[in-house]
Amino acid sequence: VLVNVARTEEEAERQAAGEDVTAEQQDEDVEATPDVEEIFDEGVEVALSDDAEEEAVEMEAAKVIEEGAEETCEVEADNAAESDTEEETPA
Repeated sequence: VLVNVARTEEEAERQAAGEDVTAEQQDEDVEATPDVEEIFDEGVEVALSDDAEEEAVEMEAAKVIEEGAEETCEVEADNAAESDTEEETPA
């Protein structure tokens, strides 16, 4: 049993003749991918809606809180290590 899967009758004939139509499809895919630099202007600011702006502020605040929590954990770990060292040292 021989099965030839193609999008068109012409493509089926080309495949039957031994032509690799996937190479052509890959070329089409490359052309379909837009160049980001051609689409977007550098340095352009976008006005955010109120909801998007609030979300951005909340995300930034969460980031600051997370960084503060990490610093607190580091300080507490350092203090605990110093405390352990002081207890081990005879006076």
